[in-house]
Amino acid sequence: MSDSPSPLLARLGFVVTRVLVPLWILTGALVKLIERSPKLLPENLLLLAERLGLGFDVLLAVLISIELAAVAAIWSLPRLARAVAASMLTAFCIVLVSLMAAGLEHCPCLGSLSPPPWLMLVIDGALLVTVLTLPLPRRAPSTRSFRRGLLATAGCAALSLLVAIAWIGSARTAPDGGPPHVLVDARDWAGRDFLELEIARHVDWPADLDVGPRYVVFYSKSCDHCRDLLESHFDGQRAVPAVLVAIPEERTGFAPERWLDVHFCEDCVEQRELPPGTEWIVAPPLVVAIEDGEVLCATEAVDPLDPSCLILG
Repeated sequence: MSDSPSPLLARLGFVVTRVLVPLWILTGALVKLIERSPKLLPENLLLLAERLGLGFDVLLAVLISIELAAVAAIWSLPRLARAVAASMLTAFCIVLVSLMAAGLEHCPCLGSLSPPPWLMLVIDGALLVTVLTLPLPRRAPSTRSFRRGLLATAGCAALSLLVAIAWIGSARTAPDGGPPHVLVDARDWAGRDFLELEIARHVDWPADLDVGPRYVVFYSKSCDHCRDLLESHFDGQRAVPAVLVAIPEERTGFAPERWLDVHFCEDCVEQRELPPGTEWIVAPPLVVAIEDGEVLCATEAVDPLDPSCLILG
């Protein structure tokens, strides 16, 4: 009795492992390369890069290089194709689970085209299970072809890293000489002077911001959660005054074509905007509760049905 895999299953395994998975990985790498934005990276990786003093541009370029090298390895190293494909998909699943555990409902993986994290997890999980369970066609190993595959993979990694660094770096000059991108991490804001925060230094605030209680809400005009929060909680007179600060959709400025139809009481709140030129890496809506200029609470990605930090008054 032969223990050879079914030809049909082997062909299906080949299509999934060596065609669909590398094309899926390649899509993510090309989106990162085209958009050239650290916003496409998970926040935990950005925080780690910040602690290590590693520039976000370099981190983005390295990750693009790794993904392109993985694609090259899957295509040119048949003996390692399953291991490389499974490793990449496992890493994707871990990142998605961490995003969901943090309560984020948007995955930046594919830019503005990204489905929610749970759907991305279903896709990556299904591909991972398929890669691990379906057989691959058997072929006689060749030392020469393996060496060529290694050289091709190494060359792809090195070339893609150089190209990515040059390409991403060319778009990273802030017109005012300020930082091209700022990672906003509001978890340690409580107890700090709000006006001393990096993000607060770029806004022309009301003169009495540091007097009494105040809400500050950083939001995006293209964010459905922001729309729901503003319409549910800022569409009428409030006991505590609020300042709404719009975040530019792009580093170069606002993108009206992406704006949602947002209704809130414009006469009940003061409105401000963050200036273009800096890419703000933040999960809106970011709600900040302030008392006499001191931050009492600050939460990103606030759920409009259970809004954290609306604690004043």
